Amino acid sequence: MPVYLSERFATQRRGSGVGFGYSSGIFISAWMPLYSIPLYGVFAAIEGTNIWFTAAFWLILAGVVYGIATAIGPETIGIDLRIVREK
Repeated sequence: MPVYLSERFATQRRGSGVGFGYSSGIFISAWMPLYSIPLYGVFAAIEGTNIWFTAAFWLILAGVVYGIATAIGPETIGIDLRIVREK
C-alpha cells in the first residue's frame, strides 16, 4: 500500500498525499460500526439475527472500490518516480 500511494502523487506532494490517504482510510473505517447499524436493519430480512451479510457487504464493496482504483490508475513500472511531475 505505501508503494501504491506514493506512486499516485508528484514528488513535491508525496508525503502529504500518502499521509492523507492513510488518515482518511483510518477515519472512514473507524466509523464503520455506525454505518453498519442502519445497514443491519436493511439486511435483517436476509440475514436474520446473524450479521454475516453486513460484514460481507463491506468486504465486497471495498474489493470493488480497490479494483476500480487499480484499473484506472496509471502504470508506473519502469518509470523513475523521482522525476514524476504534476500532470
